[in-house]
Amino acid sequence: MSIFKKHRALVIGASLIILTNAIALGGVAYNRSKTPDSTLLLSERELSYNSYKYDDNSGIAVRLQWKVLSNDILSQPQNGQSYDLYNYSREAYWLTDAKLVELGFDTTAPSFIAAGSYQYKQLKNREVFLVLELDGSSYQRYVEQAKAHAAKEEALRQIKEAQFESSRLFVIDAGKHAEALRKRYPNRNMYTIVKGIVGAHWQSTDTTPILNAYINSLSVSQLHVPKPHDVVFTAPQSTNIPAKYQLSVAYGQRYEPWITSA
Repeated sequence: MSIFKKHRALVIGASLIILTNAIALGGVAYNRSKTPDSTLLLSERELSYNSYKYDDNSGIAVRLQWKVLSNDILSQPQNGQSYDLYNYSREAYWLTDAKLVELGFDTTAPSFIAAGSYQYKQLKNREVFLVLELDGSSYQRYVEQAKAHAAKEEALRQIKEAQFESSRLFVIDAGKHAEALRKRYPNRNMYTIVKGIVGAHWQSTDTTPILNAYINSLSVSQLHVPKPHDVVFTAPQSTNIPAKYQLSVAYGQRYEPWITSA
C-alpha cells in the first residue's frame, strides 16, 4: 500500500471515529435537553454495584435489577415452593397473546407434526417501550407470594430477601407508543418508561404448541456513575457490612437513564 493510500485510510478511520463520537454525544445531549420524563430514587436493591477493580477500567457503573410477576409466582403454592420465585423465566403474566399482537408479533401457531418429541420455534425479538414500576402494587404482590410460597425451612430467608433485599422495580406493561403508556401511568416518580426487548417462542411435546413470552432485557441496563457521585462507592468502609446507597436516576427524551445525584 502506498503512503498516500495509508494516509487516506487513517484519515477515513479517524473521521469515522469523530463522527461516531459526535453522534453519540449529540444523542446524550438531546436525551438530557429538557425536563426529565421521569425520575426514580433507586437503592442498592435496584442498582447493583460490582466492587471488583480492573487496571484497565477505573470507571464505576451500576446495573439495573428488575423483575416481573410470572404465572408461577402468582399461582397457588404447591408443596410450599414455586420454581420461579427468583424470577428466572421473566415470563410476565400480562404478556398474553393479545398483548403480543399489539406489540407486533405474529402469533399464528406453527404446525408441529412430530408428536412426542420436543418442538421449538423462536420468534423475532422486538424492541418496544416498557413500563417500570417502583415499589408499587406489583412489588407488594411479590412479597405476599414469597410468604405464601416459602417452604418452612426456607421461609425466613426468602421472606427477608423479598422484603429487604430484592429489587422493588417491576416491568408491568409494554406498548409501541410511549405517549399512550405515559397517559396510562402518569406518576413520574413511580413509573418510568424505557426501551426494552420482548421475546417469544413456541414449544410443544405434542401437536398442540404453546406460546411463551418474556421480557428479554432492557435496552439500557448499565449506568455510568459520574463524578462526584462516585464517592458513595469509593469512600472507605469502616465495616464489612455491604454498603447502602440511593441514587436519583432520570429518564430523558430518548427514554435513556442517567444519574443526577447519589
